[in-house]
Amino acid sequence: MAIQYKSKDSHHWIEYETLAKFPDISHGTFTKRATFEYMRTLAPCVRHPKLVHGRDVVVVEDRDQEIGEADGIVTSLEDVALFVTHADCQAALFFDPNKRVIGAVHSGWKGSAKNIYSETISVFKNRFDCDPADIHVVISPSLGPDSAEFINAEEELPRAFFSYEHKANYFDFWKISREQLEQEGVVQIQIAGIDTYQSTEDFYSFRKDKTEKRNASYIVLRSENGNK
Repeated sequence: MAIQYKSKDSHHWIEYETLAKFPDISHGTFTKRATFEYMRTLAPCVRHPKLVHGRDVVVVEDRDQEIGEADGIVTSLEDVALFVTHADCQAALFFDPNKRVIGAVHSGWKGSAKNIYSETISVFKNRFDCDPADIHVVISPSLGPDSAEFINAEEELPRAFFSYEHKANYFDFWKISREQLEQEGVVQIQIAGIDTYQSTEDFYSFRKDKTEKRNASYIVLRSENGNK
Protein backbone atom coordinates (compact mmCIF):
# COMPACT_ATOMS: atom_id res chain seq x y z
CA MET A 1 0.00 0.00 0.00
CA ALA A 2 1.14 3.49 -0.82
CA ILE A 3 2.61 6.16 1.43
CA GLN A 4 1.86 9.74 0.43
CA TYR A 5 4.16 12.65 1.31
CA LYS A 6 2.26 15.83 2.19
CA SER A 7 3.26 19.38 3.02
CA LYS A 8 1.68 22.63 4.15
CA ASP A 9 3.36 25.89 5.12
CA SER A 10 6.80 24.20 5.08
CA HIS A 11 5.61 21.40 7.39
CA HIS A 12 5.96 17.85 6.04
CA TRP A 13 4.31 14.56 6.97
CA ILE A 14 3.28 11.23 5.48
CA GLU A 15 -0.18 9.72 5.20
CA TYR A 16 -1.15 6.08 4.79
CA GLU A 17 -3.36 4.77 2.00
CA THR A 18 -5.44 2.54 4.26
CA LEU A 19 -6.51 5.57 6.37
CA ALA A 20 -6.47 8.33 3.74
CA LYS A 21 -9.65 6.98 2.16
CA PHE A 22 -11.73 7.92 5.21
CA PRO A 23 -12.93 11.56 5.12
CA ASP A 24 -13.87 11.60 8.80
CA ILE A 25 -10.31 11.30 10.10
CA SER A 26 -7.06 13.19 9.75
CA HIS A 27 -3.82 11.39 10.42
CA GLY A 28 -0.12 11.30 9.67
CA THR A 29 3.46 10.86 10.74
CA PHE A 30 5.47 14.07 10.75
CA THR A 31 8.98 14.23 9.35
CA LYS A 32 11.84 16.31 10.72
CA ARG A 33 10.41 19.24 8.76
CA ALA A 34 7.54 19.95 11.11
CA THR A 35 7.17 21.61 14.50
CA PHE A 36 5.15 20.59 17.53
CA GLU A 37 3.65 24.06 17.55
CA TYR A 38 2.13 23.32 14.14
CA MET A 39 0.95 19.88 15.25
CA ARG A 40 -0.98 21.43 18.12
CA THR A 41 -3.07 23.42 15.64
CA LEU A 42 -4.55 20.28 14.06
CA ALA A 43 -7.42 19.98 16.52
CA PRO A 44 -9.00 22.02 19.32
CA CYS A 45 -7.84 19.41 21.80
CA VAL A 46 -4.55 17.47 21.78
CA ARG A 47 -3.82 14.52 24.03
CA HIS A 48 -0.61 12.53 24.31
CA PRO A 49 0.57 10.13 26.99
CA LYS A 50 3.80 10.11 28.98
CA LEU A 51 5.48 7.10 27.41
CA VAL A 52 6.93 4.43 29.69
CA HIS A 53 7.47 1.45 27.32
CA GLY A 54 4.65 -0.50 28.93
CA ARG A 55 1.31 -1.90 27.72
CA ASP A 56 -1.19 0.40 29.42
CA VAL A 57 -3.86 1.84 27.10
CA VAL A 58 -5.98 4.77 28.32
CA VAL A 59 -9.46 5.63 27.04
CA VAL A 60 -9.94 9.39 26.63
CA GLU A 61 -13.49 10.08 27.75
CA ASP A 62 -13.23 13.82 28.43
CA ARG A 63 -11.40 16.60 26.61
CA ASP A 64 -9.86 17.82 29.86
CA GLN A 65 -8.76 14.36 30.96
CA GLU A 66 -5.14 14.03 32.05
CA ILE A 67 -3.51 11.03 30.41
CA GLY A 68 -0.49 10.38 32.62
CA GLU A 69 1.75 7.39 32.03
CA ALA A 70 0.66 5.09 29.21
CA ASP A 71 1.78 3.95 25.78
CA GLY A 72 -1.61 3.86 24.12
CA ILE A 73 -4.63 6.15 23.94
CA VAL A 74 -8.06 5.44 22.45
CA THR A 75 -11.13 7.63 22.04
CA SER A 76 -14.46 8.07 20.28
CA LEU A 77 -14.47 11.83 20.93
CA GLU A 78 -14.48 14.06 17.89
CA ASP A 79 -11.81 16.72 17.25
CA VAL A 80 -9.40 15.29 19.81
CA ALA A 81 -5.94 14.72 18.33
CA LEU A 82 -4.21 11.66 19.74
CA PHE A 83 -0.41 11.95 19.50
CA VAL A 84 2.49 9.63 20.27
CA THR A 85 6.17 10.44 19.78
CA HIS A 86 8.78 7.97 18.61
CA ALA A 87 12.31 7.61 17.23
CA ASP A 88 12.98 4.03 16.02
CA CYS A 89 10.02 2.75 18.05
CA GLN A 90 6.76 2.10 16.24
CA ALA A 91 3.75 4.38 16.32
CA ALA A 92 0.55 2.57 15.37
CA LEU A 93 -2.65 4.38 14.41
CA PHE A 94 -5.98 2.55 14.76
CA PHE A 95 -9.38 3.35 13.26
CA ASP A 96 -12.69 1.51 13.31
CA PRO A 97 -14.90 3.32 10.76
CA ASN A 98 -18.01 1.43 11.87
CA LYS A 99 -17.82 2.34 15.55
CA ARG A 100 -15.89 5.59 14.90
CA VAL A 101 -13.11 4.86 17.37
CA ILE A 102 -9.47 5.89 16.98
CA GLY A 103 -6.27 5.00 18.77
CA ALA A 104 -2.58 5.92 18.83
CA VAL A 105 -0.02 3.54 20.30
CA HIS A 106 3.73 3.66 20.96
CA SER A 107 5.54 0.33 20.80
CA GLY A 108 9.26 -0.17 21.18
CA TRP A 109 10.79 -3.59 21.67
CA LYS A 110 9.56 -3.64 25.25
CA GLY A 111 6.03 -2.86 24.10
CA SER A 112 6.32 -5.62 21.52
CA ALA A 113 7.51 -8.06 24.16
CA LYS A 114 4.52 -7.11 26.33
CA ASN A 115 2.21 -7.17 23.26
CA ILE A 116 0.65 -3.76 23.67
CA TYR A 117 -1.18 -4.30 20.39
CA SER A 118 -3.15 -7.15 21.94
CA GLU A 119 -4.08 -4.88 24.85
CA THR A 120 -5.17 -2.15 22.41
CA ILE A 121 -7.46 -4.49 20.52
CA SER A 122 -8.92 -5.65 23.83
CA VAL A 123 -9.81 -2.04 24.65
CA PHE A 124 -11.47 -1.60 21.24
CA LYS A 125 -13.48 -4.77 21.78
CA ASN A 126 -14.38 -4.43 25.45
CA ARG A 127 -14.98 -0.69 25.69
CA PHE A 128 -16.45 0.02 22.25
CA ASP A 129 -17.76 -3.36 21.04
CA CYS A 130 -15.50 -3.26 17.97
CA ASP A 131 -14.94 -6.19 15.65
CA PRO A 132 -11.15 -6.51 15.07
CA ALA A 133 -11.82 -7.29 11.41
CA ASP A 134 -13.20 -3.75 11.03
CA ILE A 135 -10.15 -2.04 12.54
CA HIS A 136 -7.59 -0.47 10.21
CA VAL A 137 -4.04 -0.23 11.59
CA VAL A 138 -0.99 1.54 10.22
CA ILE A 139 2.54 1.32 11.61
CA SER A 140 4.89 4.25 11.21
CA PRO A 141 8.48 4.43 10.01
CA SER A 142 10.50 2.59 12.64
CA LEU A 143 13.51 0.36 13.11
CA GLY A 144 13.66 -2.13 10.24
CA PRO A 145 14.90 -5.73 10.21
CA ASP A 146 18.32 -4.73 8.88
CA SER A 147 18.83 -2.28 11.75
CA ALA A 148 17.14 -3.89 14.77
CA GLU A 149 20.24 -5.38 16.37
CA PHE A 150 19.97 -6.96 19.82
CA ILE A 151 23.33 -8.20 21.06
CA ASN A 152 21.70 -9.19 24.36
CA ALA A 153 18.68 -10.81 22.77
CA GLU A 154 18.79 -13.85 25.06
CA GLU A 155 18.22 -11.59 28.07
CA GLU A 156 15.94 -9.00 26.48
CA LEU A 157 13.57 -10.70 24.06
CA PRO A 158 10.95 -13.41 24.55
CA ARG A 159 11.91 -16.84 23.27
CA ALA A 160 9.02 -16.65 20.78
CA PHE A 161 10.72 -13.73 19.02
CA PHE A 162 13.68 -15.83 17.94
CA SER A 163 11.70 -17.20 15.01
CA TYR A 164 11.76 -13.62 13.67
CA GLU A 165 15.54 -13.36 13.68
CA HIS A 166 16.31 -11.78 10.31
CA LYS A 167 20.03 -12.49 10.55
CA ALA A 168 22.35 -13.05 13.50
CA ASN A 169 21.17 -10.73 16.32
CA TYR A 170 18.81 -8.76 14.02
CA PHE A 171 15.04 -9.08 14.41
CA ASP A 172 12.07 -8.26 12.17
CA PHE A 173 9.75 -6.25 14.41
CA TRP A 174 7.59 -5.27 11.45
CA LYS A 175 6.68 -8.92 10.99
CA ILE A 176 6.27 -9.42 14.75
CA SER A 177 3.78 -6.55 14.90
CA ARG A 178 1.84 -7.70 11.86
CA GLU A 179 1.45 -11.20 13.29
CA GLN A 180 0.53 -9.92 16.76
CA LEU A 181 -2.27 -7.89 15.18
CA GLU A 182 -3.37 -10.76 12.95
CA GLN A 183 -3.55 -13.04 15.98
CA GLU A 184 -6.12 -10.61 17.42
CA GLY A 185 -8.23 -10.77 14.26
CA VAL A 186 -6.99 -7.59 12.55
CA VAL A 187 -6.71 -8.04 8.78
CA GLN A 188 -6.38 -4.46 7.52
CA ILE A 189 -2.77 -3.58 8.30
CA GLN A 190 -0.37 -1.21 6.56
CA ILE A 191 3.28 -1.05 7.60
CA ALA A 192 5.21 1.95 6.31
CA GLY A 193 8.28 -0.16 5.57
CA ILE A 194 10.57 2.82 6.18
CA ASP A 195 13.60 2.14 8.38
CA THR A 196 14.26 5.20 10.56
CA TYR A 197 17.91 4.17 11.07
CA GLN A 198 18.45 4.29 7.32
CA SER A 199 16.18 7.29 6.61
CA THR A 200 17.58 10.01 8.87
CA GLU A 201 17.15 12.64 6.17
CA ASP A 202 13.43 12.53 7.02
CA PHE A 203 13.09 10.85 10.41
CA TYR A 204 14.83 10.91 13.77
CA SER A 205 16.69 7.78 14.84
CA PHE A 206 17.80 7.42 18.44
CA ARG A 207 19.98 4.42 17.70
CA LYS A 208 21.88 6.17 14.94
CA ASP A 209 22.15 9.72 16.26
CA LYS A 210 21.40 9.39 20.01
CA THR A 211 19.10 12.36 19.53
CA GLU A 212 16.54 13.53 22.05
CA LYS A 213 14.34 14.77 19.21
CA ARG A 214 11.33 12.71 18.20
CA ASN A 215 9.02 11.99 15.31
CA ALA A 216 5.31 12.25 15.99
CA SER A 217 2.24 10.43 14.69
CA TYR A 218 -1.34 11.54 15.20
CA ILE A 219 -4.94 10.72 14.38
CA VAL A 220 -8.09 12.83 14.77
CA LEU A 221 -11.73 11.84 14.42
CA ARG A 222 -13.62 14.64 12.69
CA SER A 223 -17.33 15.39 12.81
CA GLU A 224 -19.49 13.11 10.70
CA ASN A 225 -19.83 15.65 7.90
CA GLY A 226 -16.18 14.95 7.12
CA ASN A 227 -14.94 18.52 7.45
CA LYS A 228 -11.22 18.82 8.21
